[in-house]
Amino acid sequence: MGASPAALHSVVLALANNGLLLEGCATLLAQHHALLATEELASCVAAVGDQGHEGPDLVTACKHLAGRGAELASLSFNRLQALAVAATKSTALSFCSAPVVEAAVQALGQWTASE
Repeated sequence: MGASPAALHSVVLALANNGLLLEGCATLLAQHHALLATEELASCVAAVGDQGHEGPDLVTACKHLAGRGAELASLSFNRLQALAVAATKSTALSFCSAPVVEAAVQALGQWTASE
């Protein structure tokens, strides 16, 4: 794919948020995860998972997200929350749930009481 990371992110989010071509979205994420910043990959994984999609490509994308390690702690509260909610709808996200929870614990002191 010769598209920019921004285009990849935008296309996957637009399709996933509308429940369209979810397997294709997961395939793009699995194949091109390295192009995306951690925040972008997390938002795309959450969007696909939020639709309840299951499949090996989403598992692969989740494993790549989990492999970002310490970078997950820099994710916003909303992004971590979106990943947690998506994990209740797709078992594929179980492959990144533990690192997401660890990131949330690390970032807990930075969040406001309302979060």
